[in-house]
Amino acid sequence: RYQVDELLVRGRSGEVYRGRLAGAHDFVRPVAIKVIRSELVSNERAALMFVDEARIAAGLHHRNIVQIIDFDRFADGAFIVSELIEGCDLRRFLAGIDGPPRYSIAVTIIAELGTGLHAAHEATGPDGASLNLVHRDVSPSNVLLGRHGEIKLADFGVAKARSRSYHTMSGTIKGKAAYMAPEQILGEPLDRRTDVFALGVLLFEVATRTRLYSGLADAQAMKSI
Repeated sequence: RYQVDELLVRGRSGEVYRGRLAGAHDFVRPVAIKVIRSELVSNERAALMFVDEARIAAGLHHRNIVQIIDFDRFADGAFIVSELIEGCDLRRFLAGIDGPPRYSIAVTIIAELGTGLHAAHEATGPDGASLNLVHRDVSPSNVLLGRHGEIKLADFGVAKARSRSYHTMSGTIKGKAAYMAPEQILGEPLDRRTDVFALGVLLFEVATRTRLYSGLADAQAMKSI
């Protein structure tokens, strides 16, 4: 059903491609296709985390969260299909401008992200109970800015949720050091406030175009936080 056009990003666990969903009567929809590396499919932990990412994100429907369209497997791997956001991530946006953006733009980006995060934090499962969802990786590379003004939170690959198939061992740290809350660094129990802390770090970075902690080595950043 999908045609792959070009590689967009290559990461540690896989690649993201620009593609098209092709249907009858010349129906075409641009999509993003995230493929898990074939060598990781045999790794139960990596495979379960990939499945969890697809399943958790697919249940979130909000204008500020990247929408998941499909999930499937093929001979040597698995893939997630999501809406395609034409634009760049927040990291590239900040690197490509001279000086900080207008404060109104910075506040708009953070407010929209906060709205999306709130929807994720309030999400419930089929039984109506809270998913207790925590993204754990609210950082510039996971914020997508579209050419038409879209502001989207992406990548729930390391999210903490009640419904996960794979649960991180107690004390294990997930996320990017420079955006972690103190309790995340210490391996303590997490809740939505962990994401709010990261959002505050992002607000500082977007409003000033100055990195609060991410200019430091990971160990130094965690000690400073």
